[in-house]
Amino acid sequence: MLAACAVALAWLAFAGNPQSTAQADAAAAASAQNAASPTAANGASGPYSASGLAGRKQQLALWQERYARAEQVYTSYRDATRYPPDSNPLLEHPDQVRPFDPVTEVNVARDASGKPIKGLHLRTTQDRVFMGGN
Repeated sequence: MLAACAVALAWLAFAGNPQSTAQADAAAAASAQNAASPTAANGASGPYSASGLAGRKQQLALWQERYARAEQVYTSYRDATRYPPDSNPLLEHPDQVRPFDPVTEVNVARDASGKPIKGLHLRTTQDRVFMGGN
């Protein structure tokens, strides 16, 4: 689906881009001229001849430019439609579901050497979430 969107955006970009259309027309005219040339009738022209290689290089350059344009259109679309960091979905910020609820933590109590004390847990709560100051 993403590839189809990228192709559709690239097509729209090329449909409205007169320079790319002119390049495509020039490439089509060059290939038509190569096909109508007298050397094509002799068989001197072919996919591995000098004119065939030049035509393929020209066509490769044209498609590389089209690909680069499609990639640029896709990346600009992706960047423009990205969520701002503060408005990501709520699932990514579970602490913001109920921001005014008291904070409760339950930790294992530890002795001076850092070993847990068996059966003793430390439960802490915080009922104020606002702080004021100058």
